Amino acid sequence: MFVHMLLTNPAFKWRFMVDNMFSPAVLRTSRPRIPRRIESRWNPPAADLRRDYVGGSFQEMEARAQHDLPGAKTLRLVDARYRGQSHELTVEADRWEENLAQEHERRYGFGLDAEPEPVTRRLVATLPRERPSLRHPTRPMPSSGRRAYLDGDWLDLPVHGPGSAVSGPAIVELPGSTCLVRPGWAGKPDPAGTLVLERTWTP
Repeated sequence: MFVHMLLTNPAFKWRFMVDNMFSPAVLRTSRPRIPRRIESRWNPPAADLRRDYVGGSFQEMEARAQHDLPGAKTLRLVDARYRGQSHELTVEADRWEENLAQEHERRYGFGLDAEPEPVTRRLVATLPRERPSLRHPTRPMPSSGRRAYLDGDWLDLPVHGPGSAVSGPAIVELPGSTCLVRPGWAGKPDPAGTLVLERTWTP
């Protein structure tokens, strides 16, 4: 059983990616939302085709990209640094001097009054692919009950099946897992069948 907890700033969204015994589940707070990306086993066949090229002129790399991935969109990048530095930052090639200054300040928190210099040209070629449908129609199952030990007390908790809206404290029995919904959390499945829980209050 592997449970991976990811805290994503700045919205402080808790996300649980659960494998083996557990199905994927998402928990997020009621603070301002940010777009949620679905990361799952669908990713390899759903990802865009991408090729990276390094060295040579942009025209040469673009010709190679069009040969390898006809119709691909290309992005010109530059590895650049300030004179005297031993490390580079990768920025977009268009107006790379300005991009380097902005990225340096964003990465390190300060700017430099020094001469910028390009080190390496890069090209990223991307060919979009059709995304598979992640819709997972479910039908709510009848609820039951179960006695459980929670926070120092024995409680009679409702037990819900897949596809059910739920408000904690409660138990949700999924096809390959059992999910405990603690007090202060509530939610429902999204179109892909993932149980999405949001904090409703702080106990």
